[in-house]
Amino acid sequence: MAKTTYLTITTPEKIFFAGETNIVTLKIADGYIGILPNISPIFSSIEMGSLTIGYSNDPQSIKCYIGGGLIYADQEKVNIITDDIIKADDIDLQRAKSDLAMYEAALLKAKETSSADTQKFEVKLKKAINRIDIYNQFHK
Repeated sequence: MAKTTYLTITTPEKIFFAGETNIVTLKIADGYIGILPNISPIFSSIEMGSLTIGYSNDPQSIKCYIGGGLIYADQEKVNIITDDIIKADDIDLQRAKSDLAMYEAALLKAKETSSADTQKFEVKLKKAINRIDIYNQFHK
């Protein structure tokens, strides 16, 4: 029985991560899930939230924000496709706070005018909140 699985995280621009890991933790529709080696095949959409490569208490683990995507895993490999992922250490907290204020104001204005942009601003606001939460979660 293998102790690691091969993880590939691909974005439209590059391969974000490719290598062996003992666990990948991320959020799917049913909640957070840990993908271990030798897992029964799974295919799912990924929800916005945190993604951890390796055990969270391992200093070598990589903590990330992911904005959604798709995951396929089987006994030997895990493939993740996303267009929005960033390491927690690379999150610009000031920008995320600035985005939060900007999208709160934009959402309020859109709701007042019954704008079609309401849903777009809700998603952008959720992304800003998640980035701030993940930064704070991993920078204690």
